[in-house]
Amino acid sequence: MRQIGLLTPPNEVGRSNGIDLLRGAFALYVLIFAHVSSWSVLAQGPDAVPAWFIAVCRRLVWLFQSRGELNPAVLAFIVLSGFCIHRNGLRSAEGLRSFAVRRVFRILPVFWLASAVGILMFYISSSVSPEKAMMLTGTTSISAVCVAAKLTAVASIVPFFHPCDFAGNAPLLTVMVEIGLYAFYGLVFLRGGETLAVRACAVSVAIGIIVAALSSRLPSIYNWWQNSSLLAFLPYWWIGAAVCVPRFRDAILRYPIYLLGAWIALTVSTLFLDPTAISSEIRKLVLAALIAWLILKLDTVKLPENPLTLIGRAGYSIYALHAPIVVYLCLTGVPWWINAAIATGCGVLSFYAFENPIDRIGRHLAKSRRSPLQTV
Repeated sequence: MRQIGLLTPPNEVGRSNGIDLLRGAFALYVLIFAHVSSWSVLAQGPDAVPAWFIAVCRRLVWLFQSRGELNPAVLAFIVLSGFCIHRNGLRSAEGLRSFAVRRVFRILPVFWLASAVGILMFYISSSVSPEKAMMLTGTTSISAVCVAAKLTAVASIVPFFHPCDFAGNAPLLTVMVEIGLYAFYGLVFLRGGETLAVRACAVSVAIGIIVAALSSRLPSIYNWWQNSSLLAFLPYWWIGAAVCVPRFRDAILRYPIYLLGAWIALTVSTLFLDPTAISSEIRKLVLAALIAWLILKLDTVKLPENPLTLIGRAGYSIYALHAPIVVYLCLTGVPWWINAAIATGCGVLSFYAFENPIDRIGRHLAKSRRSPLQTV
């Protein structure tokens, strides 16, 4: 297969306020539009949230998730992850060991903490209202086997464990998948090269179309594919990685109007024409490309620090920890806007007190473990 330059992106480093702004916007979208609003209504009644805001949330679900697709902000997180990792990530002078150390310290401690918080808060929330706690978390019970499948990322490969691996904190399933994406990224450099990445993405798209066509017959498999399948997320992650390469970056920047037109056409088909979920599955790829265009635009914009960029730096902690906190606050009658503020504040506190200090330790250790990169 002809080499496409995917493994030799420009060596760009440094923090981008534009990227932080995007990360903050995506985190707040999931927190407020996907969870706080709907869970407050379910727990406290229809008057818990202003009617106009609920109408906006329902319209967004209708537009982006009418077939139960992956939340668009989560999709954006996956594309952004691929972009950031490939933009600042594995370099020939760094080596796989250094990359692995940095990724382990970056993602696993918060993942483990949020998993523990999810389990603890599920039992606390259940003491307030067992039925509503189960409804909001999607968790009927917590078993050691399901938790182990989640913590080891086995559930991202084996659909049998879905949704028993929610364990009081369902959003962590996408973090679980991201762990697998990091591992696959290292495998591409170590063994498979570009061919492995391209073939894996092609297989993912083919299987995704089949799963979408059978979505009404296999709803549990379809739900797993949309929300916690490693193979399903590969193309979106690698779209983010690919636009670090000049030829792909230039193509995305040159033709956004065609991508937007394709997304509109596929959206019309999804909403009104296609009785299956095939159109919706294909349009996620187009949406991922549009998100990559937006990332490229904001990556180079000179923006001052602002509240949204500061929230964006804590985006991972906010995303990982917010669900069990929001559920408990909903059940105890806390108003939705205060709920959102508390959950955001807890995530920011976790970032500065836990995530960032551990991440610095990982970066320090990674510098002492640099090794030559081996590729085939």
